[in-house]
Amino acid sequence: MKHITAKLLAVAAAAMMTACTIESSDNGNLDGYWHLMSADTLATGGTADMSQQRIFWAVNYHLFRLNDLDGGAEAYYMRFRHNGDSLSFTEAYIDHWHQDTGDDGGDVPVSDTTALAHYYVTTLPQHYIIESMSSSKLILRSDKYRLKFRKQ
Repeated sequence: MKHITAKLLAVAAAAMMTACTIESSDNGNLDGYWHLMSADTLATGGTADMSQQRIFWAVNYHLFRLNDLDGGAEAYYMRFRHNGDSLSFTEAYIDHWHQDTGDDGGDVPVSDTTALAHYYVTTLPQHYIIESMSSSKLILRSDKYRLKFRKQ
């Protein structure tokens, strides 16, 4: 009986291993919860100190979530591509918490990028050069801005 039970357990474990796959993020240091500390305007050389505002970019797996905890703008989900020192936002969705009720239920695709300017995203796709990235700091440069983040 012990032999049959052990075989059944082994078969069940093997079935479970093949029935589901474990996916993990391949984003390295990019994954995490990033606080926007400053935004430099490249054309003028001006700097906006953002450290007292609670604007965060959270990165996990295939999505960025842009959120202003002070309520200055809606939150957005951004699909992205990351390859070496290149980062691009490819699609944006208003974060409606996946609600399927009401006229505007679910995460709504963004067609007008005007509201994304609150997060220094000016177009889609939006391309950034990763100037610097460590486990605690991130600097991104677009055609208009240099954004400096600290990981929380």
